[in-house]
Amino acid sequence: MASGLTDNITSFAMWNSTRGVYLSPTVSSDEAATFGELVGSMENQPLVIQCSGVRHVASAFSVAYCRHHQPTAQFHLKKDLLLYVLETVQTPTHVTGRMRQGTAEDMPFLKDWASQFFAFIGAPLVDASGFMARALPTIFIWDDEAGTPVAFAGYAPPVQVDETIVYRIGPVFVPEHERRKGYASALTAALSLHVLTKDENVTARVCLYADAANPASNKAYQNVGYVPVSETSEFEFEAMESDDAK
Repeated sequence: MASGLTDNITSFAMWNSTRGVYLSPTVSSDEAATFGELVGSMENQPLVIQCSGVRHVASAFSVAYCRHHQPTAQFHLKKDLLLYVLETVQTPTHVTGRMRQGTAEDMPFLKDWASQFFAFIGAPLVDASGFMARALPTIFIWDDEAGTPVAFAGYAPPVQVDETIVYRIGPVFVPEHERRKGYASALTAALSLHVLTKDENVTARVCLYADAANPASNKAYQNVGYVPVSETSEFEFEAMESDDAK
């Protein structure tokens, strides 16, 4: 989204069939409503899964989207999220193991972990195989000291805002039997450092979202240098049954 006078990018929105719509914190309510009308009016498009952004802005998108979408859709608040921005990476020194990039050989357990992740966050049914196949180039794994995979994380496609490249970390997942061992913190720190140093010729910033109601994940991110900067809300969409179908 750009100013008509300067054409400088002042805000942005991302739309992904598996992750839904994301509105940056600088998107205005009017811009969100315009975008919602545009997306809702598109023909032969699957229903948007969800929308996340500052609550009143995400609500403006959702109202406009549902008003223009056919068949009729409705939305409801799913959860509140905290937006974190990385200040300085603080690498945990007490966690053993190392980060590596995911490969095709990892797909069997990655698909299972992806299914567990989506179930854990209460996301709509997602094709875990398809998700992992698309995301694999940006999926990283933490192996423990014995070389056993114990966690995975990824990041969304970067977005350029003025002269800065913005990376968003997520998802981050640790199987239940491996939790409370510091793996989430260690992997988040390592992946954050990785994207920050991908290209030393550009300025990069890193952010991520955490469920405001999950103290464990919030503590893990704060421990490695992330600070909360704003709260956002996630709205979920569902198609309404038409009178003809009743």
